[in-house]
Amino acid sequence: FSNDTTFYCIACSEGYYSEEGARQCTKCPSEKYSTKGASTCINCPSGTFSNDTTFYCIACSEGYYSKEGASKCTKCAPGKTSNDSATTCYECPPGTYSNSSSTSCIPCPKGHHSEEEGSSKCALCPRGTYSDYIGAIICPYCPGGTHSVSDRTFCESCNKGYYSEIGSSYCSFCPENTYSDYYGASYCKSCGSNSHSSDDRTYCINNINYYLKDNFAKNLLVMVILLFFWLIIKYKFIYNND
Repeated sequence: FSNDTTFYCIACSEGYYSEEGARQCTKCPSEKYSTKGASTCINCPSGTFSNDTTFYCIACSEGYYSKEGASKCTKCAPGKTSNDSATTCYECPPGTYSNSSSTSCIPCPKGHHSEEEGSSKCALCPRGTYSDYIGAIICPYCPGGTHSVSDRTFCESCNKGYYSEIGSSYCSFCPENTYSDYYGASYCKSCGSNSHSSDDRTYCINNINYYLKDNFAKNLLVMVILLFFWLIIKYKFIYNND
């Protein structure tokens, strides 16, 4: 351009343009840009934008995208993030998620999982399962002899006297006449025919020893009574013979 104060043509600055014979340069529309000395403005390419406060195209931030000639970038929907060139959005892969406040795909925290693409949140692992690492796609079952904890980050061993099968959310008390004498039992062992389980199901008690131990006072009383009657009978026998 050239005007009354200049004696030669001056190149338009970036973000401005002029046609032949112009006395001044015109600012490019908000969605367009120009290089120095431009005679026209062109659209900002996809993945960039330009507005009234800029003189060049600015790349969209992560989690945002734009089409050609955009005056601003658009945020990707929950469950998605932008590609490297910010020209489109793609779904977050399994094991990750994105929501309205995030701009990238975030790995699921421990105890959670996402099985499908495009998740906007991760789900807590079901009861009887767990995940002890971030980015889980599925939650494996707790092994036998354990149970899942409330935050599903690990499986805890069953106490003595308890057992569990695979995929259990709690440990069960051993049934009558069975026991488990170690932590993490997946089944309860059976007491023999001449024994029974203790109250806490951690061991078996021999029936004979149990009877003698727990009925000592009763047995002693019976023996005293029998001895008393035996002495009476013996006394009568001796007295009659005399």
